[in-house]
Amino acid sequence: LLNERVLSGAALASRVDALGGTAFKSMPTTGTATFRGVGELTVDRTSKIHPDGLGMIGDATMTANFGTGRVTGTVDNFQGVEFGPKKPLVAYAVDGKIAIGTKASQIGGTGPNRFTTNYAGTLGIAGTGDVDVVGTLDGQFVGTRASAAGTPRVVKGLFADDGDLVATQGTRKNGGSLTIYAEQN
Repeated sequence: LLNERVLSGAALASRVDALGGTAFKSMPTTGTATFRGVGELTVDRTSKIHPDGLGMIGDATMTANFGTGRVTGTVDNFQGVEFGPKKPLVAYAVDGKIAIGTKASQIGGTGPNRFTTNYAGTLGIAGTGDVDVVGTLDGQFVGTRASAAGTPRVVKGLFADDGDLVATQGTRKNGGSLTIYAEQN
């Protein structure tokens, strides 16, 4: 199951990466759109139990409200994977979720098809304990359905990334990243 999730996430990332940014003149200014996809989270070394860091894959659901200019959502249903030079692929349990856009979010601040949105969450990781993650995603709406110009259906997908994630475990702070790839059906 983990291998299927990783392969499915990689295929989604390839599809989204292949799309150019949504055409500026076609970006909607009203309505909402929901995008579903994958969230990929990494956290630098957290403990002796996970000396090579943590890698997790989760389900992402994002909603863009073009009228209010906000992007919100969640990444949940995480599954962890650890790999390193001296060990095979190891899956581990992860509980919790990441909430997106709860404090700050803006569509169009750095370009009509761009957005920024904050996130925060607590993930319970087997053998490691709770890890709190916070940061800001920089994203882009991608793909253009010409027949739907000016409506939320014009946007085919989105990509968002934060390479400066802050992960806190007790008093220890680590770096990491959160990347989201999602499509509108």
